[in-house]
Amino acid sequence: MTSRRASHRGVSARFRGDVSPEELVGRNVTVDPSGCWIWGDDPEKYGNTSTPDFKIVVHRFVYETLVGPIPAGHHLHHKCEVKACCNPDHLEPLTPAEHSAAHRESRAESISSPA
Repeated sequence: MTSRRASHRGVSARFRGDVSPEELVGRNVTVDPSGCWIWGDDPEKYGNTSTPDFKIVVHRFVYETLVGPIPAGHHLHHKCEVKACCNPDHLEPLTPAEHSAAHRESRAESISSPA
């Protein structure tokens, strides 16, 4: 069977009977000191997993399961700037233009701040 991305509206409802968010998060996430829920071993990579039928983008799955649908046409922005974070408190839906602006602002702040 061909895998499909499971990051579209309503997909989390299909998984609620198979895997609870608590199981999903509890088995595969570590919480760092800043409160990020880190999926996997590399905080610079988006968390992904799959079922036999779907590829799952973890931060979108957790957000949709614990918060609700991501508005159509919106991206999920990691306010913490950690790609592997799936803590819904660290995610916010933004339009593509807002998302680009947030990243430009973040890059400008990191360039102007001494290391």
